[in-house]
Amino acid sequence: MTRFILFLHILLAFTCTAILPCLAQDRGAVENALEAVSQETDNAPIIDAIEYYTDNPLNLRKVKAQDLLFLPGISSTDARRILRLVKKHPDITYSMLADSVGLSENQQSLLERCTTLRSITSGKSAWVTSRTRNVQMVQQIKGLADSSFVGSPIALYQRFTGGMGNARAGITTTKAAGERSFTDFYSGFGEYNDKFLQVVAGDYTIESGLGSILWQPFGAKKGGEVIAPVIQQGSGISPYRSSTEFRFFRGAAVAATMPLSDNSSVAATLWYSSIRRSATIDTVRGVATSIDATGLFRTTTEIAKQNSLGEQVMGGILQWNISTGVSIGASAFSLQYSKPIESSSSSTFLGQSGVLSAVHGSFVRQDMLLLGEISRDAFGNFSAKAGAEFIEKNFKTAISARWYDANFRSPFGYNFGEFSSPNNEIGLYAGWFWRGIPTFEITGYCDIYRSLTPRFGLYVPTRGVDVLTEIRWKISPLSTSILRFRTENKTDAFTAADGSHSAYIRTVTSLRAEILHSLTKQVRTRARIEAVAVDFDNIYPSEIGVVGFAELWWQPDEQLKIGGRLAYYSTDSYNSARWTFEPSVPGVLGNPALYGNGARSFILINYAPLPQISLWVQYSVTAKNTVTSLGSGSTEISGNKEQKAIFQVDISL
Repeated sequence: MTRFILFLHILLAFTCTAILPCLAQDRGAVENALEAVSQETDNAPIIDAIEYYTDNPLNLRKVKAQDLLFLPGISSTDARRILRLVKKHPDITYSMLADSVGLSENQQSLLERCTTLRSITSGKSAWVTSRTRNVQMVQQIKGLADSSFVGSPIALYQRFTGGMGNARAGITTTKAAGERSFTDFYSGFGEYNDKFLQVVAGDYTIESGLGSILWQPFGAKKGGEVIAPVIQQGSGISPYRSSTEFRFFRGAAVAATMPLSDNSSVAATLWYSSIRRSATIDTVRGVATSIDATGLFRTTTEIAKQNSLGEQVMGGILQWNISTGVSIGASAFSLQYSKPIESSSSSTFLGQSGVLSAVHGSFVRQDMLLLGEISRDAFGNFSAKAGAEFIEKNFKTAISARWYDANFRSPFGYNFGEFSSPNNEIGLYAGWFWRGIPTFEITGYCDIYRSLTPRFGLYVPTRGVDVLTEIRWKISPLSTSILRFRTENKTDAFTAADGSHSAYIRTVTSLRAEILHSLTKQVRTRARIEAVAVDFDNIYPSEIGVVGFAELWWQPDEQLKIGGRLAYYSTDSYNSARWTFEPSVPGVLGNPALYGNGARSFILINYAPLPQISLWVQYSVTAKNTVTSLGSGSTEISGNKEQKAIFQVDISL
């Protein structure tokens, strides 16, 4: 209770500070937009795509609406409106686009970063980029100390990409600490892409329809972006530039578009993939019992899983764009594994072979979008999704409904809902965005969901209600304050002392306040404080947690950037943990869970001695009070402090 009272006092002072007129500078709106898909230490594919298009921006005067759908927060309705405005108004600016389409500050920043409004040029010169990254742990983890990890402590990431005109290619290799080879994981691609034909050889991902059977490894989560994820539409084939070691294809894919008239076309996609997946194999029964998603092969047990299961996929997508606003499509692919899979995981295929299929359609008007998809898995189980977006002058709203059979299995699909796996869930979601005046926005959502049968670890079906409201006020052209409230009621499990099982409703309520300002054009600051209260329906004692941080960023010139953060956290247990997205070196997302009592800090330095060379260094420290070790198992660290350094060199020619 003392911590909660302290939080209220700090929040009051913080909010009063936020409403004072002050000079500020936009801070990393890109990072804010990416927070929805952040994964600790992993390179999410969306990050690599954004970085690629930062260096090779899409020309808004020649791209298709589908090409913009990889941007977090940009819906197909937004994309169509953007391109229509660009075509109609040759002198339009990004600010005018944002005002006309109703883009948020984060969406506008991403659009400016990854696209260009320059006039169309006849060709594009050749380019080459490289990236080398090394991660060093100061403390030795248990697996290296006791030699249960068979490889060296070096963690190394390398990537090379290049292109000329409509052709491009790339290769990525990674090695985690404790793995044996500097090419323990590798991926690569070659691509040709023009207005009517796209060919990819090597590694790639495919998105189709509303994503029930085909989507990228990481999709959007419920959070501050409340509209676009609800009405997601697949962006087709994308070369795989990430180091995440699962849920991508390896082989060849081709997509072709044939115009039928000025407003009508037919698009077809075909692909073939043959890859070795890492899995746990029961050698006695000759079956795979799980598919590995960690991508870590350091111990003899982990190495035994590596590339142990063969997978072949053949598929196709056919889409008919009947007119400017109407399209229908169908997707299907066959799966064949070298061994049968017997896994209880809802995100894993069951059996040895089968065919998954889906039909989908959309209807678009200037102020409305309707979407729908029906899917079937390899065993005849069905799923259905529908979504709608309605646009007024200062108001957007999106509604979606989802239904997945309890036994539906889709190893390459994704669900925007309570559970990321498209399985065993019914839900109804509504999101809204209101901008009454140019400097004031209110966004929010309400998601009501339940499972059809008990999910893993529970004895009754899950039920829940998740509500979020966020207020964003741009106090001055360079100052922004944010206030967010979120509460969720959700079924949880309880085992009594006599061994009997029951269920209860756990309620998690959080309140967050944030402010961004500038002291000068070179110095900017950011601060956040967040409190959470967890109620266990009188089954366990209630919990409270408080997390706060402050950042300072300094850019004295175009060559040097220095920034850092100091965070304090105090929570009763992991149940009241808070996740705080952290800026890092390009290509890395950090979203650590802060729980217990302690502090976390980092400093990030970027120096560009030449326009073609960018050097990055990040040093972070996590300290917890009243503990003697951090982590568990083979990654355990002796002591109460973890220190990590990241070194990165980017070269662009």
